[in-house]
Amino acid sequence: MLIRLLHGAGALVLLAVLAWLLAGRADPLIAAATDLRGELWYRVVLHGRHVGHLRTDTRRDLLGRWRFDSELEFTLNPGEPVVTRESLLFAALPPHALLRASQQTERAGLTEGTLIERHGGTYRVTRQPANGFRALELDYTLADHLGFEAWLKEAAPAPGATRAVRALDFGRRQVVARQFRVVEQNATGYRIAHAAPLDASTIQLDARLRPVTMSLAGQFELELASREEALDGKAAVAARGRPVPVDRPLPHHTEIRALALEVEGPVPAAQLWPQLTVDGALYSTAGSVGTPRLLGDELMETADHPVSDPRIRALAEQAVAGAGDPDARLGALTRFVHEYLRYTDDGVRRDVLTLLDEPLGDCNEYAELLTTLARALDIPSRTVFGLAYAADDTPAFRFHAWNELLVDGEWRAVDPTWNQLRIDATHIPLPQNVTYAMGLLTGGLDLRFNVRDVRYE
Repeated sequence: MLIRLLHGAGALVLLAVLAWLLAGRADPLIAAATDLRGELWYRVVLHGRHVGHLRTDTRRDLLGRWRFDSELEFTLNPGEPVVTRESLLFAALPPHALLRASQQTERAGLTEGTLIERHGGTYRVTRQPANGFRALELDYTLADHLGFEAWLKEAAPAPGATRAVRALDFGRRQVVARQFRVVEQNATGYRIAHAAPLDASTIQLDARLRPVTMSLAGQFELELASREEALDGKAAVAARGRPVPVDRPLPHHTEIRALALEVEGPVPAAQLWPQLTVDGALYSTAGSVGTPRLLGDELMETADHPVSDPRIRALAEQAVAGAGDPDARLGALTRFVHEYLRYTDDGVRRDVLTLLDEPLGDCNEYAELLTTLARALDIPSRTVFGLAYAADDTPAFRFHAWNELLVDGEWRAVDPTWNQLRIDATHIPLPQNVTYAMGLLTGGLDLRFNVRDVRYE
């Protein structure tokens, strides 16, 4: 009897899950939330200067609740970063009421924040650093938070159409009305505008209604980018950054197949690179991939990767002309970029479209061109920033850029700058931890490598 009951319960759960999935496909609100799932990174630019990053993460947990997290960090004055973290959690079942919301800002050694929690049918608000809490009458649901996106999904409005939505204002600790206007529908998606006097913004959305670029208050520009680009890995490479010295030279480093490095510094190797640490040492092998999974943005068009540009598509087809199987296409792409560009370390940052008329640059340009051409051929690809050995006067690991591409279901790491179809073991990606990655990029994390073991092909 118990087994029958368990089987019956299992069937009910399965039916409930199927009903949930089917309802999600039919409901514009759930469809909009589903399309936003995943982690996105943005580069924050002020008057042409990269000043910080924005990370957003949308997901549904095992209980079916929707969670929206974001982290904005920017620095306008040296040594004075401002970090704002925000999180919203909504119930799994309609009407998907807000369960918890928090916003916290850190600056100049001070932390201020607001926590809103649902208790029964009411909410209580706790302010930081003040103690205690107060009751709050609040009516806010997922339909409010994604009201505009759900409207775009359902109505497919024409240019000029407007829509007022409800938004949670942490500063006022209340729900406020905000009005958006559809400026145009273009090849990328929708361009929309919010015309508030002190918060005017223009946002370009892609086909999944995810922001690609944002212009905020006529001051800040936000551009969709990879994690490394958002953390300014590109600038670190271009500026040559602060190298990580190594205790002895590594001759013929492009032929190294395995490398074990002891890490000297304020943070142990196991914290910096937990996925690469063996017996307390940083261990790297030739061809290793930093992130052997899809992150969801490896085919995306961004400001750095103009995938749909007709000249890019034509160049991509030219690069793989005559290459048959996926392996041959990967080799053709890597060799093409290596031969197409002429290396220079003049420090000038050139975007991909500029490379079509001025084909020269450093590892940044090589890697970004390969990423763009691969995506134009529907090959999932990304630019990787990290450290690689450089045989200069002083042996050291310096900032470098290379690529990871998904070929026949397997991630492959290549280096178009050095024309490597399998990267050597001296390629070490940035730490996954954002704080450590930023410390390494900005020189705030002072490290030194000692060679424990090195093995050649």
